Amino acid sequence: MGGLFYFSAFGQSSSLSLPNSKEKIKIEDLTKVPADKNFHIELKMREHEYLAEPPNSDQPNQIYSFSGRMNYYQRTYSQWVFVSDIKVISAERESEKPYLNIPDFYTGYDNQTSLIQFYLGRKREEWSAFDDLWKLGVWQPIARWDYIHPETLGLTGAFLNVGNEWMRVKLFGTPFFLPDQGPNFELKDGRFSSNNRWFWTPQNQTTILSQPSHLYYDLDRPSEQDVIMHDGFAGALEVGHPHSGGWGRFSYSRKPRNQLHLGIEGKLQISKDNRTQVTVHPIVVYHNVATVEAGYKTEDLSFWGSVTNDRPEESGQPEDWVQSELREINIFSGMLQHSLRWIGLRNSHIRYSYMQIDKRKNLAPSTLLGDTVDSSLDRFMFDKVFSTEYMQQFFISNHYSLRYGIKYLYSIPDEAGLFSTKIEYLVGENFIFDLGLDVLGANESADKAGSGLMTRYRSNDRVAVGMTYVF
Repeated sequence: MGGLFYFSAFGQSSSLSLPNSKEKIKIEDLTKVPADKNFHIELKMREHEYLAEPPNSDQPNQIYSFSGRMNYYQRTYSQWVFVSDIKVISAERESEKPYLNIPDFYTGYDNQTSLIQFYLGRKREEWSAFDDLWKLGVWQPIARWDYIHPETLGLTGAFLNVGNEWMRVKLFGTPFFLPDQGPNFELKDGRFSSNNRWFWTPQNQTTILSQPSHLYYDLDRPSEQDVIMHDGFAGALEVGHPHSGGWGRFSYSRKPRNQLHLGIEGKLQISKDNRTQVTVHPIVVYHNVATVEAGYKTEDLSFWGSVTNDRPEESGQPEDWVQSELREINIFSGMLQHSLRWIGLRNSHIRYSYMQIDKRKNLAPSTLLGDTVDSSLDRFMFDKVFSTEYMQQFFISNHYSLRYGIKYLYSIPDEAGLFSTKIEYLVGENFIFDLGLDVLGANESADKAGSGLMTRYRSNDRVAVGMTYVF
Protein backbone atom coordinates (compact mmCIF):
# COMPACT_ATOMS: atom_id res chain seq x y z
CA MET A 1 0.00 0.00 0.00
CA GLY A 2 3.02 2.26 0.03
CA GLY A 3 3.50 2.50 3.76
CA LEU A 4 2.15 5.18 6.05
CA PHE A 5 2.73 8.85 6.37
CA TYR A 6 3.37 11.88 8.42
CA PHE A 7 2.24 15.42 7.69
CA SER A 8 4.14 18.33 9.12
CA ALA A 9 1.33 20.42 10.60
CA PHE A 10 0.49 17.61 13.01
CA GLY A 11 3.95 17.73 14.60
CA GLN A 12 5.37 15.04 13.63
CA SER A 13 19.87 -10.36 2.78
CA SER A 14 20.22 -11.28 0.46
CA SER A 15 21.13 -14.43 -1.36
CA LEU A 16 24.54 -15.11 -2.79
CA SER A 17 26.32 -17.06 -5.49
CA LEU A 18 28.21 -20.16 -4.52
CA PRO A 19 31.99 -19.66 -4.56
CA ASN A 20 33.82 -20.00 -7.82
CA SER A 21 37.43 -18.87 -8.00
CA LYS A 22 37.06 -18.04 -11.68
CA GLU A 23 34.18 -15.63 -11.14
CA LYS A 24 34.74 -11.90 -10.78
CA ILE A 25 33.70 -10.77 -7.30
CA LYS A 26 30.60 -8.55 -7.22
CA ILE A 27 29.60 -6.25 -4.39
CA GLU A 28 26.01 -7.47 -4.70
CA ASP A 29 25.01 -10.95 -3.54
CA LEU A 30 23.10 -12.13 -6.58
CA THR A 31 21.62 -15.60 -6.69
CA LYS A 32 22.31 -17.59 -9.81
CA VAL A 33 21.46 -21.16 -10.75
CA PRO A 34 24.58 -23.34 -11.00
CA ALA A 35 25.43 -24.39 -14.54
CA ASP A 36 24.81 -28.08 -13.81
CA LYS A 37 21.31 -27.54 -12.33
CA ASN A 38 17.97 -26.24 -13.54
CA PHE A 39 17.09 -24.88 -10.12
CA HIS A 40 18.21 -24.50 -6.56
CA ILE A 41 16.46 -23.74 -3.31
CA GLU A 42 17.74 -21.71 -0.36
CA LEU A 43 16.43 -21.98 3.18
CA LYS A 44 17.62 -19.23 5.53
CA MET A 45 17.20 -18.65 9.26
CA ARG A 46 18.28 -15.31 10.76
CA GLU A 47 18.14 -13.49 14.08
CA HIS A 48 18.16 -9.67 14.28
CA GLU A 49 19.07 -8.12 17.62
CA TYR A 50 18.36 -4.38 17.79
CA LEU A 51 20.64 -2.43 20.13
CA ALA A 52 18.28 0.41 21.13
CA GLU A 53 14.71 0.71 22.31
CA PRO A 54 12.20 1.20 19.49
CA PRO A 55 10.23 4.46 19.12
CA ASN A 56 7.04 2.38 19.23
CA SER A 57 6.51 0.05 22.19
CA ASP A 58 4.74 -2.48 19.91
CA GLN A 59 7.96 -3.10 18.01
CA PRO A 60 10.36 -5.79 19.29
CA ASN A 61 14.10 -5.65 19.96
CA GLN A 62 14.66 -9.21 18.75
CA ILE A 63 13.27 -10.74 15.56
CA TYR A 64 13.66 -14.24 14.13
CA SER A 65 12.99 -14.64 10.42
CA PHE A 66 12.70 -17.66 8.17
CA SER A 67 12.88 -17.43 4.40
CA GLY A 68 12.86 -19.70 1.39
CA ARG A 69 14.00 -18.82 -2.10
CA MET A 70 13.65 -20.84 -5.30
CA ASN A 71 15.51 -20.09 -8.51
CA TYR A 72 14.50 -21.98 -11.62
CA TYR A 73 16.03 -21.74 -15.09
CA GLN A 74 15.03 -23.88 -18.04
CA ARG A 75 16.25 -23.53 -21.63
CA THR A 76 14.52 -25.50 -24.40
CA TYR A 77 16.17 -26.17 -27.76
CA SER A 78 18.64 -23.33 -27.01
CA GLN A 79 15.90 -20.80 -27.83
CA TRP A 80 13.08 -20.69 -25.27
CA VAL A 81 13.66 -19.98 -21.59
CA PHE A 82 11.61 -19.99 -18.42
CA VAL A 83 13.05 -18.16 -15.39
CA SER A 84 11.61 -17.73 -11.91
CA ASP A 85 13.03 -16.22 -8.74
CA ILE A 86 10.59 -16.44 -5.81
CA LYS A 87 11.27 -15.57 -2.18
CA VAL A 88 9.01 -15.89 0.88
CA ILE A 89 9.94 -14.34 4.25
CA SER A 90 8.16 -14.99 7.53
CA ALA A 91 9.27 -12.92 10.53
CA GLU A 92 8.31 -13.76 14.12
CA ARG A 93 5.97 -11.12 15.67
CA GLU A 94 5.99 -9.28 12.35
CA SER A 95 2.66 -10.25 10.84
CA GLU A 96 0.46 -13.22 10.08
CA LYS A 97 1.08 -12.46 6.41
CA PRO A 98 4.56 -13.35 5.10
CA TYR A 99 6.40 -11.16 2.62
CA LEU A 100 6.33 -12.48 -0.94
CA ASN A 101 9.10 -11.26 -3.23
CA ILE A 102 9.15 -12.17 -6.95
CA PRO A 103 12.00 -10.32 -8.72
CA ASP A 104 11.75 -12.45 -11.89
CA PHE A 105 9.06 -14.66 -13.38
CA TYR A 106 9.10 -14.76 -17.16
CA THR A 107 9.36 -16.84 -20.29
CA GLY A 108 10.49 -15.93 -23.76
CA TYR A 109 12.55 -16.41 -26.92
CA ASP A 110 16.20 -16.06 -25.94
CA ASN A 111 18.33 -17.34 -28.83
CA GLN A 112 21.70 -15.66 -28.19
CA THR A 113 22.68 -15.91 -31.87
CA SER A 114 19.58 -13.98 -32.95
CA LEU A 115 19.25 -10.20 -33.19
CA ILE A 116 15.85 -10.39 -31.46
CA GLN A 117 14.85 -11.59 -27.98
CA PHE A 118 11.30 -11.48 -26.64
CA TYR A 119 10.00 -12.05 -23.09
CA LEU A 120 6.69 -12.04 -21.24
CA GLY A 121 6.30 -11.71 -17.48
CA ARG A 122 8.15 -9.98 -14.65
CA LYS A 123 11.78 -9.30 -15.55
CA ARG A 124 14.64 -7.21 -14.20
CA GLU A 125 16.43 -5.14 -16.82
CA GLU A 126 19.15 -2.51 -16.50
CA TRP A 127 17.28 0.62 -17.54
CA SER A 128 19.57 2.75 -15.40
CA ALA A 129 22.89 1.95 -13.70
CA PHE A 130 22.27 4.63 -11.06
CA ASP A 131 18.85 3.27 -10.08
CA ASP A 132 20.17 -0.27 -9.79
CA LEU A 133 23.04 0.94 -7.60
CA TRP A 134 21.07 3.20 -5.24
CA LYS A 135 17.79 1.21 -5.40
CA LEU A 136 15.59 4.31 -5.40
CA GLY A 137 12.74 2.70 -7.31
CA VAL A 138 12.67 5.32 -10.07
CA TRP A 139 12.65 2.76 -12.89
CA GLN A 140 11.88 -0.61 -11.32
CA PRO A 141 9.88 -1.33 -8.14
CA ILE A 142 11.65 -2.09 -4.87
CA ALA A 143 10.96 -4.46 -1.95
CA ARG A 144 11.53 -2.16 1.03
CA TRP A 145 10.46 -3.97 4.16
CA ASP A 146 14.11 -3.47 5.21
CA TYR A 147 15.26 0.01 4.16
CA ILE A 148 18.99 -0.69 4.58
CA HIS A 149 18.92 -3.77 2.35
CA PRO A 150 16.19 -3.23 -0.29
CA GLU A 151 15.80 -5.55 -3.29
CA THR A 152 15.07 -4.63 -6.90
CA LEU A 153 11.99 -6.19 -8.52
CA GLY A 154 11.33 -6.42 -12.23
CA LEU A 155 8.74 -4.62 -14.32
CA THR A 156 5.80 -6.73 -15.51
CA GLY A 157 4.76 -6.90 -19.16
CA ALA A 158 6.28 -7.58 -22.59
CA PHE A 159 9.96 -7.01 -23.40
CA LEU A 160 11.61 -6.80 -26.81
CA ASN A 161 15.39 -6.59 -27.26
CA VAL A 162 16.82 -5.93 -30.73
CA GLY A 163 20.48 -5.54 -31.68
CA ASN A 164 23.96 -6.96 -31.29
CA GLU A 165 26.77 -6.59 -28.76
CA TRP A 166 27.63 -3.08 -30.03
CA MET A 167 24.14 -1.52 -30.34
CA ARG A 168 20.89 -2.55 -28.73
CA VAL A 169 17.30 -1.30 -28.46
CA LYS A 170 15.13 -2.39 -25.53
CA LEU A 171 11.36 -1.86 -25.55
CA PHE A 172 8.82 -2.51 -22.82
CA GLY A 173 5.04 -2.23 -22.72
CA THR A 174 2.39 -3.29 -20.25
CA PRO A 175 -1.27 -2.89 -19.27
CA PHE A 176 -0.36 -3.77 -15.65
CA PHE A 177 1.32 -2.02 -12.74
CA LEU A 178 2.80 -3.52 -9.56
CA PRO A 179 4.06 -0.92 -7.03
CA ASP A 180 6.81 -1.04 -4.41
CA GLN A 181 6.36 -3.40 -1.47
CA GLY A 182 6.70 -1.82 1.97
CA PRO A 183 6.46 -2.93 5.61
CA ASN A 184 3.33 -4.75 6.76
CA PHE A 185 0.95 -2.67 8.88
CA GLU A 186 -2.56 -2.74 10.26
CA LEU A 187 -5.24 -0.13 10.95
CA LYS A 188 -7.22 -0.69 14.14
CA ASP A 189 -9.42 1.74 16.04
CA GLY A 190 -8.19 4.64 13.94
CA ARG A 191 -4.48 3.93 14.54
CA PHE A 192 -1.80 2.62 12.19
CA SER A 193 0.73 0.24 13.69
CA SER A 194 3.36 -2.28 12.65
CA ASN A 195 5.88 -4.56 14.33
CA ASN A 196 8.33 -3.80 11.54
CA ARG A 197 10.89 -1.30 12.86
CA TRP A 198 11.19 0.25 9.38
CA PHE A 199 7.56 1.40 9.50
CA TRP A 200 7.15 5.13 10.17
CA THR A 201 4.20 5.43 12.57
CA PRO A 202 2.17 8.60 11.95
CA GLN A 203 1.37 11.13 14.65
CA ASN A 204 -1.63 10.12 16.77
CA GLN A 205 -2.38 13.46 18.44
CA THR A 206 -2.39 17.15 17.59
CA THR A 207 -3.25 20.42 19.31
CA ILE A 208 -6.09 22.64 18.12
CA LEU A 209 -6.69 26.01 19.77
CA SER A 210 -4.49 24.95 22.70
CA GLN A 211 -6.57 21.80 23.20
CA PRO A 212 -5.36 18.24 22.45
CA SER A 213 -7.19 16.24 19.82
CA HIS A 214 -6.63 12.61 18.90
CA LEU A 215 -6.14 11.81 15.23
CA TYR A 216 -8.49 9.07 14.07
CA TYR A 217 -7.39 7.59 10.72
CA ASP A 218 -9.45 5.92 8.05
CA LEU A 219 -8.00 4.29 4.92
CA ASP A 220 -9.78 4.62 1.60
CA ARG A 221 -8.20 1.42 0.32
CA PRO A 222 -8.31 1.17 -3.49
CA SER A 223 -9.29 -2.11 -5.11
CA GLU A 224 -6.61 -4.31 -6.66
CA GLN A 225 -8.01 -3.43 -10.08
CA ASP A 226 -7.73 0.31 -9.38
CA VAL A 227 -4.03 -0.16 -8.62
CA ILE A 228 -2.97 -2.83 -11.10
CA MET A 229 -4.83 -1.75 -14.26
CA HIS A 230 -2.48 1.05 -15.36
CA ASP A 231 -0.49 0.85 -18.58
CA GLY A 232 3.02 2.08 -19.25
CA PHE A 233 5.92 1.86 -21.66
CA ALA A 234 9.70 2.27 -21.68
CA GLY A 235 12.51 2.20 -24.21
CA ALA A 236 16.29 2.33 -24.18
CA LEU A 237 19.08 2.72 -26.74
CA GLU A 238 22.46 1.29 -25.73
CA VAL A 239 25.78 1.54 -27.55
CA GLY A 240 29.10 -0.09 -26.74
CA HIS A 241 30.08 -3.57 -25.62
CA PRO A 242 28.15 -4.57 -22.47
CA HIS A 243 31.19 -6.11 -20.75
CA SER A 244 34.25 -4.08 -21.75
CA GLY A 245 35.21 -0.69 -23.16
CA GLY A 246 33.11 2.45 -23.41
CA TRP A 247 29.34 2.43 -23.37
CA GLY A 248 26.37 4.79 -23.40
CA ARG A 249 22.62 4.56 -22.75
CA PHE A 250 19.51 6.69 -23.20
CA SER A 251 16.30 5.49 -21.53
CA TYR A 252 12.81 6.99 -21.47
CA SER A 253 9.51 5.88 -19.97
CA ARG A 254 6.00 7.02 -19.18
CA LYS A 255 4.54 4.77 -16.52
CA PRO A 256 3.08 4.87 -13.00
CA ARG A 257 5.45 5.89 -10.22
CA ASN A 258 6.43 2.81 -8.27
CA GLN A 259 5.43 4.53 -5.02
CA LEU A 260 1.72 5.16 -4.44
CA HIS A 261 0.76 8.82 -4.03
CA LEU A 262 -0.97 9.70 -0.76
CA GLY A 263 -3.69 12.30 -0.32
CA ILE A 264 -4.85 13.23 3.18
CA GLU A 265 -8.42 14.47 3.66
CA GLY A 266 -8.96 16.04 7.05
CA LYS A 267 -10.10 19.16 8.84
CA LEU A 268 -8.75 20.67 12.02
CA GLN A 269 -11.67 20.23 14.39
CA ILE A 270 -12.58 18.93 17.82
CA SER A 271 -15.50 16.52 17.85
CA LYS A 272 -17.59 15.46 20.82
CA ASP A 273 -15.29 12.50 21.50
CA ASN A 274 -12.24 14.79 21.25
CA ARG A 275 -10.87 13.45 17.97
CA THR A 276 -10.06 14.69 14.48
CA GLN A 277 -11.08 12.48 11.57
CA VAL A 278 -8.38 11.96 8.91
CA THR A 279 -8.88 9.90 5.72
CA VAL A 280 -5.94 8.57 3.69
CA HIS A 281 -6.41 8.16 -0.09
CA PRO A 282 -3.65 6.15 -1.89
CA ILE A 283 -3.72 6.59 -5.68
CA VAL A 284 -1.53 5.86 -8.71
CA VAL A 285 0.28 8.82 -10.30
CA TYR A 286 2.11 8.76 -13.64
CA HIS A 287 5.55 10.21 -14.30
CA ASN A 288 7.90 10.69 -17.24
CA VAL A 289 11.50 9.57 -16.72
CA ALA A 290 14.51 10.17 -18.97
CA THR A 291 18.04 8.95 -18.13
CA VAL A 292 21.33 9.55 -19.96
CA GLU A 293 24.38 7.53 -18.87
CA ALA A 294 27.88 6.86 -20.14
CA GLY A 295 30.81 4.92 -18.76
CA TYR A 296 33.81 2.69 -19.27
CA LYS A 297 34.62 -0.74 -17.93
CA THR A 298 37.47 -3.25 -17.88
CA GLU A 299 38.13 -6.26 -15.70
CA ASP A 300 39.81 -4.13 -13.03
CA LEU A 301 38.26 -0.68 -13.52
CA SER A 302 34.83 0.75 -14.25
CA PHE A 303 33.20 4.16 -13.94
CA TRP A 304 30.09 5.95 -15.15
CA GLY A 305 28.10 9.15 -14.86
CA SER A 306 24.31 9.48 -14.95
CA VAL A 307 21.68 12.25 -15.27
CA THR A 308 17.95 11.60 -14.80
CA ASN A 309 14.92 13.87 -15.16
CA ASP A 310 11.79 12.66 -13.35
CA ARG A 311 8.66 14.70 -14.16
CA PRO A 312 5.37 13.71 -12.48
CA GLU A 313 1.91 14.36 -13.83
CA GLU A 314 -0.80 16.00 -11.73
CA SER A 315 -2.54 13.75 -9.23
CA GLY A 316 -6.07 15.05 -9.82
CA GLN A 317 -6.79 15.11 -6.08
CA PRO A 318 -8.74 18.01 -4.51
CA GLU A 319 -6.67 21.11 -3.81
CA ASP A 320 -7.66 21.24 -0.13
CA TRP A 321 -6.03 17.84 0.58
CA VAL A 322 -2.53 17.41 1.95
CA GLN A 323 -0.48 15.29 -0.47
CA SER A 324 2.81 13.48 -0.87
CA GLU A 325 5.53 15.45 -2.63
CA LEU A 326 4.89 15.75 -6.34
CA ARG A 327 8.00 17.44 -7.68
CA GLU A 328 9.94 17.41 -10.90
CA ILE A 329 13.46 16.37 -9.97
CA ASN A 330 16.89 16.02 -11.55
CA ILE A 331 19.15 13.25 -10.26
CA PHE A 332 22.92 13.29 -10.76
CA SER A 333 25.03 10.25 -9.93
CA GLY A 334 28.50 8.84 -10.53
CA MET A 335 30.44 5.69 -9.66
CA LEU A 336 34.09 4.58 -9.72
CA GLN A 337 35.07 0.99 -8.98
CA HIS A 338 38.49 -0.65 -9.15
CA SER A 339 40.15 -3.85 -8.02
CA LEU A 340 43.00 -3.98 -5.53
CA ARG A 341 44.97 -6.60 -7.43
CA TRP A 342 47.76 -4.09 -8.02
CA ILE A 343 48.59 -4.15 -4.29
CA GLY A 344 48.31 -7.94 -4.06
CA LEU A 345 44.67 -8.22 -2.89
CA ARG A 346 43.11 -10.62 -5.35
CA ASN A 347 39.35 -11.15 -5.54
CA SER A 348 38.65 -7.73 -4.07
CA HIS A 349 37.45 -4.33 -5.15
CA ILE A 350 36.49 -0.95 -3.77
CA ARG A 351 33.72 1.34 -4.98
CA TYR A 352 33.03 5.07 -4.58
CA SER A 353 29.66 6.53 -5.55
CA TYR A 354 27.79 9.82 -5.25
CA MET A 355 24.17 10.82 -5.79
CA GLN A 356 22.37 14.18 -5.63
CA ILE A 357 18.69 15.02 -6.10
CA ASP A 358 17.73 18.56 -7.12
CA LYS A 359 14.05 19.29 -6.50
CA ARG A 360 11.89 21.79 -8.34
CA LYS A 361 8.49 23.28 -7.48
CA ASN A 362 6.07 20.99 -5.65
CA LEU A 363 3.01 20.39 -7.85
CA ALA A 364 0.97 19.18 -4.88
CA PRO A 365 -0.89 22.13 -3.32
CA SER A 366 -0.20 23.12 0.27
CA THR A 367 -2.97 23.76 2.79
CA LEU A 368 -3.43 24.80 6.38
CA LEU A 369 -2.89 21.18 7.35
CA GLY A 370 0.69 21.18 6.07
CA ASP A 371 2.74 21.13 2.91
CA THR A 372 3.43 17.46 2.24
CA VAL A 373 3.07 13.95 3.58
CA ASP A 374 6.07 11.96 4.83
CA SER A 375 5.51 8.25 4.31
CA SER A 376 6.94 4.97 5.54
CA LEU A 377 7.67 4.40 1.87
CA ASP A 378 8.94 7.84 0.86
CA ARG A 379 10.37 7.90 -2.64
CA PHE A 380 13.84 9.02 -1.53
CA MET A 381 15.35 8.67 1.90
CA PHE A 382 18.23 11.07 1.17
CA ASP A 383 18.92 13.94 -1.24
CA LYS A 384 22.71 14.18 -1.36
CA VAL A 385 24.79 11.16 -0.40
CA PHE A 386 28.27 9.67 -0.77
CA SER A 387 29.09 5.98 -0.37
CA THR A 388 32.20 3.82 -0.33
CA GLU A 389 32.21 0.02 -0.32
CA TYR A 390 34.89 -2.65 -0.03
CA MET A 391 34.56 -6.37 -0.82
CA GLN A 392 37.12 -9.15 -0.33
CA GLN A 393 36.83 -12.91 -0.80
CA PHE A 394 39.36 -15.48 0.45
CA PHE A 395 39.42 -19.02 -0.90
CA ILE A 396 40.63 -21.20 1.95
CA SER A 397 40.31 -24.45 -0.01
CA ASN A 398 38.11 -26.01 -2.66
CA HIS A 399 35.32 -26.36 -0.09
CA TYR A 400 35.73 -23.32 2.17
CA SER A 401 35.80 -19.61 1.49
CA LEU A 402 35.26 -16.38 3.39
CA ARG A 403 33.69 -13.22 2.03
CA TYR A 404 33.86 -9.88 3.79
CA GLY A 405 32.14 -6.63 2.87
CA ILE A 406 32.07 -3.19 4.45
CA LYS A 407 30.09 -0.10 3.45
CA TYR A 408 29.91 3.48 4.70
CA LEU A 409 27.25 5.89 3.46
CA TYR A 410 27.11 9.57 4.43
CA SER A 411 24.07 11.80 3.91
CA ILE A 412 25.41 15.34 3.58
CA PRO A 413 22.32 17.50 4.43
CA ASP A 414 21.41 15.32 7.44
CA GLU A 415 25.00 15.04 8.70
CA ALA A 416 24.15 11.36 9.17
CA GLY A 417 25.90 8.12 8.28
CA LEU A 418 25.37 4.40 7.87
CA PHE A 419 28.07 1.83 8.63
CA SER A 420 27.28 -1.69 7.46
CA THR A 421 29.46 -4.79 7.42
CA LYS A 422 28.90 -8.48 6.76
CA ILE A 423 31.02 -11.63 6.95
CA GLU A 424 29.95 -14.79 5.11
CA TYR A 425 31.59 -18.18 5.61
CA LEU A 426 30.81 -20.63 2.82
CA VAL A 427 31.17 -24.33 3.63
CA GLY A 428 31.17 -26.54 0.56
CA GLU A 429 28.23 -26.04 -1.78
CA ASN A 430 25.46 -26.21 0.81
CA PHE A 431 26.06 -24.17 3.96
CA ILE A 432 26.54 -20.43 4.41
CA PHE A 433 26.99 -18.80 7.82
CA ASP A 434 26.87 -15.02 8.10
CA LEU A 435 27.29 -12.26 10.66
CA GLY A 436 26.26 -8.66 10.00
CA LEU A 437 26.23 -5.26 11.72
CA ASP A 438 24.33 -2.09 10.79
CA VAL A 439 24.94 1.18 12.66
CA LEU A 440 23.10 4.41 11.89
CA GLY A 441 24.51 7.67 13.20
CA ALA A 442 22.81 11.06 13.02
CA ASN A 443 23.12 14.58 14.37
CA GLU A 444 21.05 14.50 17.56
CA SER A 445 19.76 18.03 16.95
CA ALA A 446 18.23 17.06 13.60
CA ASP A 447 14.45 17.25 13.39
CA LYS A 448 13.06 13.75 12.80
CA ALA A 449 10.21 15.02 10.65
CA GLY A 450 10.96 14.91 6.94
CA SER A 451 14.58 13.91 7.51
CA GLY A 452 16.60 11.18 5.87
CA LEU A 453 16.84 7.48 6.51
CA MET A 454 19.67 7.56 9.04
CA THR A 455 18.03 10.27 11.16
CA ARG A 456 14.55 8.81 11.09
CA TYR A 457 15.65 5.27 11.94
CA ARG A 458 18.68 5.97 14.13
CA SER A 459 17.31 3.66 16.84
CA ASN A 460 17.62 0.68 14.46
CA ASP A 461 21.27 -0.26 15.06
CA ARG A 462 21.41 -4.04 14.95
CA VAL A 463 23.44 -7.23 14.84
CA ALA A 464 22.30 -10.13 12.67
CA VAL A 465 23.40 -13.75 12.51
CA GLY A 466 22.15 -16.32 10.03
CA MET A 467 22.54 -19.71 8.41
CA THR A 468 21.59 -20.66 4.84
CA TYR A 469 21.26 -24.14 3.36
CA VAL A 470 21.37 -24.43 -0.42
CA PHE A 471 20.26 -27.54 -2.28
